[in-house]
Amino acid sequence: ANKANNKDAVAILVNYGNEKISKKAREKKELADINNALKPPSASKIKKDWKYKDLEDGTIGIRSYNGTDKDVVIPETIEGKSVSAVLSDAFGAYYYSSDNKSVRNIKKRRQQIKTVSIPAGVNNIEENAFRGCGNTDIGDTWLSYDTVVKPPKVVLIVTAGSYAEQYAKNKHMQFITE
Repeated sequence: ANKANNKDAVAILVNYGNEKISKKAREKKELADINNALKPPSASKIKKDWKYKDLEDGTIGIRSYNGTDKDVVIPETIEGKSVSAVLSDAFGAYYYSSDNKSVRNIKKRRQQIKTVSIPAGVNNIEENAFRGCGNTDIGDTWLSYDTVVKPPKVVLIVTAGSYAEQYAKNKHMQFITE
């Protein structure tokens, strides 16, 4: 009986030690996740996730988001230039391409977007930039081939008093101010 009790005691101590290690590992991972979230995205991630174009005024306009994040943050700068515009269909449920497979994949990824943070420097958001993303001015449903789909309600995260806040109000979109 004594050996069995000793084994139980050892098992409890080992388990306790593993829990402490596990808690520290969890805390370390959470801290790393926070630090990674605070880092600006790398140039390669921006190139992979974003399509953009140089505008005449020397700033950048966002053409489309092709990443997989559910909570999207539009970069304040790309290639050292300020992002000042979100162009038509950048986040829209509609996406046109000669490759139907990529169209379906991009539509699916865009349907999963929950929030879009818009930097204060954005001073132009074109019509239909968020088409099908809960914009009540154009309706809440869109046609995907032969299927009517209810798009997600994307929440815009904007700076109080910004152009993006006024845009969200005018388009009756859900938004949160920072």
